[in-house]
Amino acid sequence: MDVRLRDVRCRAGVRAEIRGVHLEVLAGERVALTGAAAAPARTALLRAVAGLHQVSGGQITVGGRENRNPAERAWRNRACAWLPRVTVAPGSMARAGTMPWRDAGTTRGELQFLSMARAIGCVTAGAGVLLADHPTEGLEGADRNALAQLLAESPVTVLVATDDPVLVSLCDRSVDLAPAVRHEEAGPTSAWPPGASGSVNSPRRAAR
Repeated sequence: MDVRLRDVRCRAGVRAEIRGVHLEVLAGERVALTGAAAAPARTALLRAVAGLHQVSGGQITVGGRENRNPAERAWRNRACAWLPRVTVAPGSMARAGTMPWRDAGTTRGELQFLSMARAIGCVTAGAGVLLADHPTEGLEGADRNALAQLLAESPVTVLVATDDPVLVSLCDRSVDLAPAVRHEEAGPTSAWPPGASGSVNSPRRAAR
């Protein structure tokens, strides 16, 4: 299932905005969103594709369909499997997206694999796109490699926000989102990508 973004604009936190993103992800392709200074923007863009974050301009289509009315929003919810970022607050609370988890012996890695299992369940139920927000963050060694391999072997389109070189190497290509982010304290930036070409690395292998 393909994903297409045309001149997309949306907020990325309190003081940043994504401006003029053009991106086409082919059906079955694995694309990594990178850019260390653009982590909140990458999360916001993934949430916008999933239909969980409002855009202020442009168009996002998944499988050729938009997200403008209740029927389309319900379809988008089924079409996209969402793997949220796992965060661990000081103390005994871990959080996967908006879901808090008590730390009753559950490690961060276990929580991330639980979230991945839920996303795989959505794929099994018919989702054609897997959206993963920093899925290997905080993991090391075998846990990181195993989760990265699971994502790489997923039989659907994958769009993943990550700084993990192992996961990036397993994707078909990577896209640096940093040039598309405008910070309010800085001057305006031009639309991204320049000439609709973008800051995109050469494909590592042919898209599926």
